[in-house]
Amino acid sequence: MLSASVLSALLATQAPTHQLGELTFESCTLEGPGGERYSGARCARFSVPEDRDDPKSRTIELAVAWVPARTAEPKPDPVFFLAGGPGQAAREAFASSPEPFARILRERALILVDQRGTGASHPLDCPELAEEDDGETDRAALLARTVERTRRCRDRLSADADLTRYTTTDAVRDLDDVRRAIGAEAINLLGGSYGTRVAQVYLRNYPQHTRSVVLDGVVPPGLALGAEHAKNLDAALALQWARCAQDAECNAHFPAPAADLAQLRAELLAAPRKVKYVHPTTGLEAEDELDVNTFAGVVRLFAYSPQTASLLPMALHDAARGDSGRLLAYSNLIRDGLVESLSRGMELSVICTEDADRMKVDPEDASTLLGTEFVTVLEASCAEWPKGKRPDDFNAPLSTDVPVLVLSGGLDPVTPPRYGEAALAGLGHARHVVAPGLGHGVFGTACGSRTVADFYEAPVPEQLDVACFERLQALPPFRGPLGWGP
Repeated sequence: MLSASVLSALLATQAPTHQLGELTFESCTLEGPGGERYSGARCARFSVPEDRDDPKSRTIELAVAWVPARTAEPKPDPVFFLAGGPGQAAREAFASSPEPFARILRERALILVDQRGTGASHPLDCPELAEEDDGETDRAALLARTVERTRRCRDRLSADADLTRYTTTDAVRDLDDVRRAIGAEAINLLGGSYGTRVAQVYLRNYPQHTRSVVLDGVVPPGLALGAEHAKNLDAALALQWARCAQDAECNAHFPAPAADLAQLRAELLAAPRKVKYVHPTTGLEAEDELDVNTFAGVVRLFAYSPQTASLLPMALHDAARGDSGRLLAYSNLIRDGLVESLSRGMELSVICTEDADRMKVDPEDASTLLGTEFVTVLEASCAEWPKGKRPDDFNAPLSTDVPVLVLSGGLDPVTPPRYGEAALAGLGHARHVVAPGLGHGVFGTACGSRTVADFYEAPVPEQLDVACFERLQALPPFRGPLGWGP
């Protein structure tokens, strides 16, 4: 017989379990890409066939998290959060910023499923694509390196994955299996960026199990994801420059951000530059090479949110006059953990199947900040990547009366408000709300999270009180290193 002390020790090592439908969960701590931790979740593993058309195919395990509602009697329809990317994991994305979900959790549970190929759900990571370029500047040589790295990643992952089976359509079938397993007859969807595509495909395929949908920064069904990145960024930057011109202090200190940007792009096209700066999190001196593609990517990251976009006129002004340190320091602060958190193989499986064949290099993009690089690299990479099946109706407008709330940021450089208008086609019970001062993502604000929670409580779009969005003005541009003041 076991002694009482031994038995107590054994019991203490067993994590408490919690039942939700057919799934058994254990208490767990979720971790964000930047090391953030959330300890109020419960985690489970859920097996699904990798090949959805062959139930006898090998199985893969999905990582599922359940964040219980803060009430003894939760509503029966949980919220499924669908992360962006493609390539972001839902559990990581939630852990990095759980605060906006607090109102939802008052009444409803939150379900987080790492989409197949991301996070802890048979991840398709491609560290090969993050290898250093050792100062190479020739575009043809860089493209050849990217293609070679893509092949290596493809060959390595293919030993343990059918790369044609990591598409949005496959993932949506996973989601409905999870819904069924937890015993929910109907669910609410919250999709951000690429997650809005997942939400729309789920709504198309399972309207009978969809109570309501929120699309934040929407990718409309007819869009080839990425085809308009270059034009959208330039349009968003033009709005930022107009804001600076209308602000007396910004205009006085930084009178020509567009010219500063053009000058820097021309200089970096001619030759990259070595930049020394103090790393914003370690405090140590660092040195990086700034080439034109890195520069374009940094500016694009800045444009995502009003907080970082307000830094652009000052950072570009300094960089055009020889001090690029602030630009790189800020960019490291923004992107820390972001690149590592994306599953690039899953991203390729999605985009190469669903978008790449509808993308063509547009000569007009050559004069934009991003240029034609994104489409050129994607075409070359997808020529090497296995492709799945895209349903015939994949890009057709939706036709449904399920309540849908569409949110757009007026300054969004990725999914501008016109995408929200396009997504409304065929939605019989929907509303599009534009937050004029926000960028890519509206839900994360106090106004956005309150509106979304109100919508789930009573999904009648036309009756929502959205007055707070009109008060969400963009932040004024920074006028110096200490912020908005002198």
